[in-house]
Amino acid sequence: MVKHKETTKNVITSVLLWKMKGKNKENYSNYIYKVVKQVHPDLHLSLCAMRILNSINADLFVQVASEVSSLALNNKRSTITCREIQTAVKLLLPGDIIKHTVSEGTKTVAKYASFQWQTPVVPLSNLGRTNILKKITEAI
Repeated sequence: MVKHKETTKNVITSVLLWKMKGKNKENYSNYIYKVVKQVHPDLHLSLCAMRILNSINADLFVQVASEVSSLALNNKRSTITCREIQTAVKLLLPGDIIKHTVSEGTKTVAKYASFQWQTPVVPLSNLGRTNILKKITEAI
């Protein structure tokens, strides 16, 4: 009887995982396109090149995430900060790329922190749809 419950639980779990399998795929194509257009506006990427770059980004994300997780566990911390992410990137990426990556990351974090404190907090329940857009455009 106990084995029957375990197998039923395993079957339910595997069915749920099978249903979720195709839904959570990361896609960085939009971001790659925007960066390429900033750097080289006249350059076009084929679908095959975009898939390769997307795969590289997804693999790099997984590597950085696993390294950050192991760093947090080794330091006995339950919170991941930008310091752990920066250390993981320094461990994973080669040579000159580290300098550019760390400087861009630091710049992005500083920009996010300044934007976060400047944005006024507006309760959404007090505003209509048109007023929300007006308040957001005024804040920016």
